Amino acid sequence: MWQCSTRLRAQAAALGLGERVRFLGYVGEMSALYPALDMLLLTSRYEGLPITILEAMAAGVPIVASRLDGVQEVLADGEDCALVTPGDRDGFAARVSELIPQPALARHYADAALAKVRAHYSAEAMTRAVEAVYCQYLEPRA
Repeated sequence: MWQCSTRLRAQAAALGLGERVRFLGYVGEMSALYPALDMLLLTSRYEGLPITILEAMAAGVPIVASRLDGVQEVLADGEDCALVTPGDRDGFAARVSELIPQPALARHYADAALAKVRAHYSAEAMTRAVEAVYCQYLEPRA
């Protein structure tokens, strides 16, 4: 892990990005960092439903993510995010490069994702869903 970090720091410095790139290591509480993000990239090859995706949606951050089952359950490519085949580095670069010069499109994705997370994943929405299950099974059957 340390060698990777050292190589990445050296590469960032060589590219003249040393002052613009931060290697934070483990961050236990991300909520303070989301407002500083221009975009969230989730480049995982395997995930269930990443909480990071829900947090970024709730923070109004545009998302470019791997097209994984759990991610696709929540997000829709071209509607509220940009999805890429896992492991496709060129695909990620293309989708990020597509959003950078189109801030209105990135904002559209972020706004649509925020509306979706509020409607379906807020504490209130989750409580309503659990309540509906209880009501379904507690109603007398004919």
